[in-house]
Amino acid sequence: MFDYQKGKAIEIERVVQLGNMDDWLTIFNLYGYDGVREEIKEIPYLNPKDMNFVHIIFDLPLNELKCFKNSLSGERHWSN
Repeated sequence: MFDYQKGKAIEIERVVQLGNMDDWLTIFNLYGYDGVREEIKEIPYLNPKDMNFVHIIFDLPLNELKCFKNSLSGERHWSN
């Protein structure tokens, strides 16, 4: 059985990257708006489109997003 609390971070990350409206509604019902918003801050990598989407929709300053800080430092998710 899937543990929704243990899988919270990866589930929210995948919804940001690939989710449809039903997926968004599901994570809001499971974790609440504030829970989703706080978890989004900790996502290590998002492409620029997704990063700007969460920046605007959740009214998050870019400098509060871990993925933005990682992109400034040159760190890439799959870099060798």
